Amino acid sequence: MLVGLVSSMFLLVAAPELGLPGVWAGLFLFMTMRVLAGTWRLSSKNGPWSMVWYKDGGGD
Repeated sequence: MLVGLVSSMFLLVAAPELGLPGVWAGLFLFMTMRVLAGTWRLSSKNGPWSMVWYKDGGGD
């Protein structure tokens, strides 16, 4: 949600000032922040990604 808010605010400010390059910059910012948020969430080792991480329980 924060990613969308920040990129939307950037687009509202940059698009009228910079035109099409401002739109592309806003989309780049949005996708970059999505990648960073997804990487952070995946590396947190809890939440919905806990099943992905290997646990050395010796049962497998």
